[in-house]
Amino acid sequence: MSSKLGNRAKAKGRFEAAYKVAERCGDREGGRRSLVTLFEEVPEDLSNDELRQLLVRLEKLYSITEPSSLTAQVEETIAKIQTITGSLEGNV
Repeated sequence: MSSKLGNRAKAKGRFEAAYKVAERCGDREGGRRSLVTLFEEVPEDLSNDELRQLLVRLEKLYSITEPSSLTAQVEETIAKIQTITGSLEGNV
């Protein structure tokens, strides 16, 4: 994984690319997995706007995707991002 080897910008770009491919192919599960892993691997490299966009994407995919083994992880990620973005709004 690029992020574990110190190339976080490249890893971030690859997760974004994986999400876009999954979205184009109608692979909602792959899209969710890409976004969750992006957040897990490089959360400190995501700007406030990127976190908000990630949250919107995950919430959309969560609402239209059948439950799977990834569902609990998606729910946890959504909650974490909501906590982060909520605390950011309080500091504005």
